[in-house]
Amino acid sequence: MKDLTVVIPAYNEEDNIEQAILEVEYNFPDAEIIVVDDASTDNTLKILRDSGLRNLRILSNNVNKGHGYSVIRGLRAATREFILYIDADRQIRLDNVARVNYGVDILSGYRVHRSDKPFRKVISFCLKMTNFFFHGYYIKDANCPFKIYKRSSLLPLLDELPKTYIVPIACLEVLARKHNLLVGVIPTFHLP
Repeated sequence: MKDLTVVIPAYNEEDNIEQAILEVEYNFPDAEIIVVDDASTDNTLKILRDSGLRNLRILSNNVNKGHGYSVIRGLRAATREFILYIDADRQIRLDNVARVNYGVDILSGYRVHRSDKPFRKVISFCLKMTNFFFHGYYIKDANCPFKIYKRSSLLPLLDELPKTYIVPIACLEVLARKHNLLVGVIPTFHLP
């Protein structure tokens, strides 16, 4: 898909990053791939630089600025019509994404057969309840590391995000709903 940018934030992902970008290239051979390295202290950046992928753009933070900052930096740098956000840990299967209908402003994944530790499930539940009670929106899995954004719909929302960069993916989904954007949901298979 030539009109797709895939954004992947990464911090100390030397065990995952090579396979992550190869999976993206396999599933989306024409996509622009942007990896934002958040000042990793392991070999993540070296692996990226040595990959030789023609469609890979590496953005490197000089100091560790956190996951949220890196996500937003990658989303802002995307140049294609659609932007797929995923994490580098390869916990979401990509093989069914090619069949997705992109007829919405945001396509939000929710994890099925989730195999996270209990504390992560509790955090997700708390985020779900916070979104519901404070904003009035039931969002099945607001912080799922799988979102597809229509770039023209996303860019105005980025300027409205809190500058703390805390859970920007969840904040973007709330903002999209407040602006009456069309938000779709899709099950994503969570891998351990």
